[in-house]
Amino acid sequence: MSDDADPTHYRLTFRSTMDRIGNDPELFAYLNVLRVDGATRKAVMVLNRQGGDLLAKPVGLFATTLTKDQVQALGAAIERVKWNETGGMKGGDINAATLSLDYARGGRIIQRDFNAMNGQFLNAIRPVMDQVTDLMTRLEDHPARAIDVAVVRGPSGFKLVIRNIGTGAVAIADPRHPGRHDGSTCGWVGAAQDIPAVPGSGPIPLHPVGFPPLGAAPPLVTIPAGKSIEVDTVAWAPPKSGKYFARGNWENYSPVGGEAKAFLPLVPDPVEIDHDARPYRIRGAVFSDVLLFTVK
Repeated sequence: MSDDADPTHYRLTFRSTMDRIGNDPELFAYLNVLRVDGATRKAVMVLNRQGGDLLAKPVGLFATTLTKDQVQALGAAIERVKWNETGGMKGGDINAATLSLDYARGGRIIQRDFNAMNGQFLNAIRPVMDQVTDLMTRLEDHPARAIDVAVVRGPSGFKLVIRNIGTGAVAIADPRHPGRHDGSTCGWVGAAQDIPAVPGSGPIPLHPVGFPPLGAAPPLVTIPAGKSIEVDTVAWAPPKSGKYFARGNWENYSPVGGEAKAFLPLVPDPVEIDHDARPYRIRGAVFSDVLLFTVK
């Protein structure tokens, strides 16, 4: 059966980007990409930073095999849209995410670039966006090369724990590696006394707890599937007894260490990911949950 005849033999890429970093055309503070190969029902998603910087949520590469019904429903939703009658791209916002949809089945090609605030257009393709959003949400339950981060108490301070929750190796910048800003590092931990918030005063500020220098350690760390790394902060002493809280994050966007060909592509082919053992280099940001503890 030809690609034109089979409604599931399509390829789709949906992309959401916001806040470009530097001159790299693929580098954004927020990048979310979904790729679907309908013929094999394979899907992958790149999520480099959670919207709203949500705590205790993973980032990286996610992958799964969709059901036949999911593949058919998504393709049908796209092909039911009267793309030439969706109206103009009105209501955009320069601060909103830039979205794109690239769909191909046989000789049928649909390509659209739009803005997250193009209300009229988004309303016209609402069934498609509902399907895409649902698939992206489901894919977060299937980490392939993804990490999360946590803060725990250490012997004299804290430990930043970065865990590979996927099924293949990941590569990340060492948390002690210099960050994007002067004097910063890719890893960050902060602590503060847990006191009642004063209405109208905003959140309690966290006091940074630094890391020792990277020294001779390699700037790039490879973490096998199911493994984690723990990096100690410098010593931290609470000013007095009481209840405290801490949290941390890891952030890196620069291509630290190694040639690009040593890693999986930023957005891998859904069909190839199961057969490619190269590590996935994560460039983005991930945030820990809050650690509550008492000092006596």
